[in-house]
Amino acid sequence: MNTNNLMKTSTLIGAMSLALSIFPGTAMSYPGGDSAQRTSKVVPQSWQQLKAETHQGAIEQLQQSSGWVAYRVPHINQQSAPCCFDFHIDRNNAKTATQSFATGCTLGEEVRSFGTRGGSPNDDQLYILAYLNQDKVEQLFAVGEHCTINGQGATVQLFDGVTEQQSIQWLTQLVKQDHHEDVQHQAINGIAHHKDAYATEALVNLATNDNEDIAIQAIFGLSETPSQARYEGLDRLLQTLPQGHSREMIGYALANHGSEASRQRLEGLILNDGNLEQRQQAVFAMAEFEDDRTLSFFNELIQDETHPQRLANGAAHAMAMMNHPGVVPALWRLSEDEYQEEIGVAVWHGLFERDRERALKHAVERLDHTQDETLIALTLAELNDDEDAASTELLLKLSKAPYPMSVRQQALIYLAESDDPVALENLTQMLLE
Repeated sequence: MNTNNLMKTSTLIGAMSLALSIFPGTAMSYPGGDSAQRTSKVVPQSWQQLKAETHQGAIEQLQQSSGWVAYRVPHINQQSAPCCFDFHIDRNNAKTATQSFATGCTLGEEVRSFGTRGGSPNDDQLYILAYLNQDKVEQLFAVGEHCTINGQGATVQLFDGVTEQQSIQWLTQLVKQDHHEDVQHQAINGIAHHKDAYATEALVNLATNDNEDIAIQAIFGLSETPSQARYEGLDRLLQTLPQGHSREMIGYALANHGSEASRQRLEGLILNDGNLEQRQQAVFAMAEFEDDRTLSFFNELIQDETHPQRLANGAAHAMAMMNHPGVVPALWRLSEDEYQEEIGVAVWHGLFERDRERALKHAVERLDHTQDETLIALTLAELNDDEDAASTELLLKLSKAPYPMSVRQQALIYLAESDDPVALENLTQMLLE
């Protein structure tokens, strides 16, 4: 899912002399001959406070080493490469309350958040860095060439003979062995960003793993690139995986894949799959597309009574979650009709969040003649959440005639729970009258 964890960073790999000038004190050793020229293509400028030693050797030589080791392979075409990132929370701006930003990875330190983010330059090379302690991999990173690596003075042995298939086989072994889940997740992430077609088969196989966490990570790994081969992998899993949580996550992976083929498959999944839970999860995944076509699709689900009610409810909630500019007008249209309670909850929650002033005014105007328990409860709860003088005054007004008894009772309950002295004084006077 664009999950959601999407980021990428970029710089350019330069000549080794430039790297040495940028990182004072960086010590590098070369095997000799033309190794300096080869190393200039291997050591990214984004690796800071890091001592790099290049070695000629394949995966066998790497596995026999200890300490920090690394190698590079081709990265999937035209796609964001992974890196470490963090979050900035701006509670004063609801639309940008949480934003991700790149921090780079620090060797030896725990990773807080990791993934890819769209909008950054693409990387041609993927680097795998691992800390080996005897036969155990204690830490693993799969990052783009422009992901900043803070080595904290560590020495990294760079192996220049590791092939893509060797890399995929080794990372697959790490996933299946008894390693920490962070290592397993990074290994799956690394496989997903390999260019070689063999990576698709490796991910499909891992998606059938008995460990549900591994299976789900592999399923989302298949969505890292909108290639036809990765889509076909997801489609095969839909046909072969048994019903359950892992299969339900394929809907989100199809949305993250983002191709027209995956979108059509997702629509078919919603309309025709034999498992209702699968269909409902796919509805929420569809909201990721954020466009007119999705709004129209959700409207049809809500209004077509031949579909299960749970599906219509899910469509209403998914619509309300979207950030598309057409969502508010669509919710207002739905508010004019009488729908099942769960749909009403989604509609009014969405309107209170997106168009609050108008929605609150409109809802309050309806309270003097409505028997809609959902609208009553949501409106009064919204007023109660404000905890200001105007809201208290309005609750006091709603607690009296001519409002329906259901409105008056709910308003009195909220006023009784309030710490506002004005509300308590008014309640006392009402009791004395």
